[in-house]
Formats: sequence, structure tokens, C-alpha cells
Amino acid sequence: MIWDPIFGGYFDSEAKNLSRSFPDKRVSYYKDPDSLAGNLWKGVLKIERDIAWDVYLLYGPDAQWEKEPTQPEFWMHQLFGVTNAPRLDTEKLTEELKGLLDKLEPEDSKKGKQSKENMRIELLYFNSCPSYKRALANIKAALKEKKLRAELKLINVETEEQAEKVGFQGSPSIRINGKDLEGRDEVFSLSCRLYHLNGKPTAAPSKEAIIVKLESIMK
Repeated sequence: MIWDPIFGGYFDSEAKNLSRSFPDKRVSYYKDPDSLAGNLWKGVLKIERDIAWDVYLLYGPDAQWEKEPTQPEFWMHQLFGVTNAPRLDTEKLTEELKGLLDKLEPEDSKKGKQSKENMRIELLYFNSCPSYKRALANIKAALKEKKLRAELKLINVETEEQAEKVGFQGSPSIRINGKDLEGRDEVFSLSCRLYHLNGKPTAAPSKEAIIVKLESIMK
């Protein structure tokens, strides 16, 4: 999601406030104070106006950009004088999006392939948390015991703004293929986290708890 300064005003604060209207961890936000993106997509979409803004673009999984974006598979807009694409209709946009998703691999096939070949593990933490190193050691021990490979990424969350953006659930948090180890998806929290294993609180998930989650993904 790219914000362009169209109506003036306090651009930085307005972009930040509007981004809160889309509280989804999968959304990335960018500020474009010089309207570089708007000018770029003006040419791609062949829009006869100052810049392209208030446009909604769908790209399929095979889309590849080099020096500039390619034409989207489908797009809509809320602009005056634009006739080479339909005006925004959320039901139609949803229908087109589902059509693109249907072209992907079946969910079971995709899940198995991702589990075995492209498993992604994220450890979210902050430096003053004493437990994240134990969580990291337990992740590595679980992978070694199950003879699994994974892309392991450490994310150091330093500010409230960053915590909100990544949906931080407290330190340490472990996400496997984008899903929280315990399935937690609460209001973000820049604080230490407690886990409950066998009815007892602990500051870091055990190797055994991580293995259970890994095994459920591998099924």
C-alpha cells in the first residue's frame, strides 16, 4: 500500500493514521512524498492525468518486474475521466482476486511443498529480553532433531511503531510459515511474553513444543 500526497496537509501523520485502517500483518505500507510510484504507474496504466492514484491493482503469482512494473492482470480505480478500466466495485475486485487464487496450487499440495522445502521460521524479540536466546536454541535443537531445514529469520523489534507493523505478540515470539506458534493474534505488545506449557508459565517455548508444531505442519 503506497500513500501519495494528493490533498496536501500533514502527509506523514495522515499516512500513518490511514494505515491503521488496514490492520493486517500481510500489508506493507510505503510513503511516497514525491509521487514516484504515482508517476510510474501513470505510464504503465496509460492514464491521461497528472499521476495514478486511488488505483487497485491485482498481480498474479507469475508476475515479474524488471525496470518497471508490468501491466496488472486486473485493476480498478476511483478517478474521473479514466475509461480503460472499471471503477472500483469491491464485490467485483473480490471475485477477480479469488479467481487469481484459484490458479494457485491446491492448498494441501502447497502446504506440503512449503513444509518440506520452504519452511520459514521467524523469531521476533527485543534485545533486553533475556529469553529469546533460549527460544533460538530450542528452535535450532528442534530442527536438528527432526532433520529439517528452514529459513530462520531473527526480527529485532525496537519501537512501538515497528511492533504494530509486524503484529508483535511479545518477546520471544515464533512464527512458522507466517503463523504464531500458539496461534496468538492479539493487539500488538512490546513486552516480554509468557507461554503456558503443561499448565505452567515459561518465558520461552520448549524444544518439545516447537517439535509438536513442526510435526503438525509436516502432516
